[in-house]
Amino acid sequence: TLDPSEMRASQYIDCSNAFGKTVWTQVGPEMRVKFVHRGRSRFPPNTHGFLYLHYDPLLPPLAFQVRFRLTPSHDPALFAEGKDLMRDPDGLQWNIKSMQIATTPGYAGLKKLLLSTGPKEISQALSNLPPSHLDLHWAQTKVLFYLEQPFAMDMSKL
Repeated sequence: TLDPSEMRASQYIDCSNAFGKTVWTQVGPEMRVKFVHRGRSRFPPNTHGFLYLHYDPLLPPLAFQVRFRLTPSHDPALFAEGKDLMRDPDGLQWNIKSMQIATTPGYAGLKKLLLSTGPKEISQALSNLPPSHLDLHWAQTKVLFYLEQPFAMDMSKL
């Protein structure tokens, strides 16, 4: 499960300085988690913690993300004291967006995990997506779900 309240020590991941990390899910194929942003291809030093499901119940179910929570040890009780892995230089949380999970073959295990153990509204929304209408371009699109939602924008390119 990716529910922070149900984390186990065995879900602790250390990706420090790695190009990627293969994570085995209980319900399907493995997935490879990568930190890539503006040419960076390695996870930063001290990248250890837990993958978790982040969603806001006020937003549509497909607004969820899987994020990486940095923690000082494998103790799930320290989850709340941790901080999310951030991307440089925009300062937003590193994440895997719902549409990437829905469309990327490498995230098939993650999708299967969410379909079987995720919150009901999220697993229903994922299972109701028609695969023939999804493409990787849409998966990379930034979608705002409300007017006050923070987003990154490079003003120097305007």
